[in-house]
Amino acid sequence: MVRAPVIFASFLLTLLGVMLLGYNEQVWLYFFVQALLLFSVVRQKTISSLGAFLLLSLLMFGLRPLYIIVEEDYELLDWLRVDRNHPKAIGYAMFLATLCACTVSSGYLVSLRLKSIKPKPRATNSGLQKRYPMPTGNCVLLLLGIQVVSLLFIYSLRGGQVTALYASSGGAYVYLFPQVLQSLQILIVVIFVFSKHINKRGSQKLVWVSIAMFLLFTYFMKDVSMFRGFYITGAIGAFLAVVHARNGKVPYWILVLPIVFFLPFFRALGASRNTNADTAFTYALGVLGGLSPQRWWEFFNSKGDMNIFDTFVAAIESTPVQMPYFFAWVYSLLHWIPRSVWPGKPANGMLVDMSFTKGAPFHPGLIGFYFLDGGTLWMLASCFLTGVLLCFIDITVFSLRDGFLKSALYGIVIINGMYFARGYLHFQIMQYAYTILPLVLFYNVLRQLKLLRQARLRQPEVSITTNPNKFASDSL
Repeated sequence: MVRAPVIFASFLLTLLGVMLLGYNEQVWLYFFVQALLLFSVVRQKTISSLGAFLLLSLLMFGLRPLYIIVEEDYELLDWLRVDRNHPKAIGYAMFLATLCACTVSSGYLVSLRLKSIKPKPRATNSGLQKRYPMPTGNCVLLLLGIQVVSLLFIYSLRGGQVTALYASSGGAYVYLFPQVLQSLQILIVVIFVFSKHINKRGSQKLVWVSIAMFLLFTYFMKDVSMFRGFYITGAIGAFLAVVHARNGKVPYWILVLPIVFFLPFFRALGASRNTNADTAFTYALGVLGGLSPQRWWEFFNSKGDMNIFDTFVAAIESTPVQMPYFFAWVYSLLHWIPRSVWPGKPANGMLVDMSFTKGAPFHPGLIGFYFLDGGTLWMLASCFLTGVLLCFIDITVFSLRDGFLKSALYGIVIINGMYFARGYLHFQIMQYAYTILPLVLFYNVLRQLKLLRQARLRQPEVSITTNPNKFASDSL
C-alpha cells in the first residue's frame, strides 16, 4: 500500500519543481517523483492494481519525456505541431502527468482506509485441514474439451485475413470474443496448476498440456487483431495467475523484470503488426537475439510506438470543441447498448475531439482523455475516482478465499490495472467486463453442475493471518 507521507512528499516535490526549477530540470524531478511512488508500492509483498498502473505510467509519462530531453527527440512533437518551446511544453505536460499519478495514488489510499480488506477465516500453521474446490474427473474432461474447441475456433480465424474479427460487422461484441475465451483458458490453466500444487496426486503432464494449448491459443490471436494488447495482456495475466496459484502472492519483480526485458520484443511486434503471426514472432525473436543496452533506451524514441506522452502534450495544448464531462463515465455503462437501439451512439465510442492528431492513430493515454473530457480540474478529479475504482477492484479480489478463482481473477485484474493507464475509460471498463464476468459465470456453472468437489487437505506449512490490517498491509 502506498503510504500517505510518500504521497504528500510527491505532491510537495511536484509543486516545488514547477515553481523553482527550469523546464529540463523539472523533467528529471518529475521522473524521480513518479519512480518514488512506484517504489513505495513495489516494497509491498505482492502486486496491486495501483502498482501495475504506476509501472506503465512511469514508462509512458516518465521515461519517454526523459528520452525526449536527453536525445532532443522532437520529431513527433513537431509533427503534432506542438509549441516550438519544446522544453516548456514537455515540462508542463510532465507536471500534469505527475500530479495525476499522485492523485490516483491518493484515491486508492483514501478508499483503502475507508474500507479495510477483511479476508475469509483461514487456517494457520497449526496443521488444521483446509477446504479447496477441486475438479472432478468429468470436469477435467470438460475443461480440456473447452480448450481444444477454443483452439480450433481461433485457428479457423487465421486464414489470409489478418484482422478477421477487427473488421467484423458485429463490432466490439464479436471482436473481443477471443478475449473471453482467453480468460476462460486462464481459469482452466490455473485450475490444473492449483490442483497439482495443492493435491500432489494431480497430473503434471495435464498441467503442461493445458499450458501448451493456452500459449498456442494466444499465439494464434495475433492474426485476429493487429493490436498487441489484444493477446499479450492475457498472456501476462496468465503468468501472474499461475505464480499466485503456486505461491499465494506475486512479488513485483515477477511483473517488472519481464516487462522491462521484453520491451524491444514488444516494439518489434508493433513494427510487424500488419504481418501474420509467424513472420511477426520470428522477427521479434530475432530482435531479442541481438540485444544491446541501446535497444532498451531506443524503445522510447519517436520512431517506435511510444507516442502516448507526445500525444498528451498535444492534447493539453489543443482547444476541444466539445467536452463530455461526466457523460464520459456514464457512457462506460451505455456503451453496451447496440447501435440498432441507439442510432445516435458515438462513432467508435469516441466522445472527445481528437482533431489535433490529424487523423493519425495516436491517443493521449487515460489522463489525456480525462483532460479532453473536461480540462485540468476534471482530469484530476477523474484520476482520484480511478484510484478509488482500482482499490475497490483489488479489495474485491483480495478478500476472496484462496483458490483457483481468486488466482485467475488476480492475474486478470492486475494486468488490466496496468493497461488502465493506457486507454480511454469505457474501453478499459469493457476489458474488465469481458475478461472477468464470463470467468466468474463459468466458475459458478461448474459449481452448480457439481463438477467441483470440496477437498480437505492438510497444509501445515501454510501460515495466513486473519488480522484484516495485517492482511491489507501484506497484500496491498
